[in-house]
Amino acid sequence: GKRRVLATNEWLRVKECENVYALGDCATIDQRKVMVCETLAD
Repeated sequence: GKRRVLATNEWLRVKECENVYALGDCATIDQRKVMVCETLAD
């Protein structure tokens, strides 16, 4: 299926949308940590 994502802040407020919050299956991905892990895997 298609993956749809919303960028949010730490309070799940959708970035660039005032008073809009994400609900449901929410996850936090720290891009800096992902990049470090990719570098270590090489």
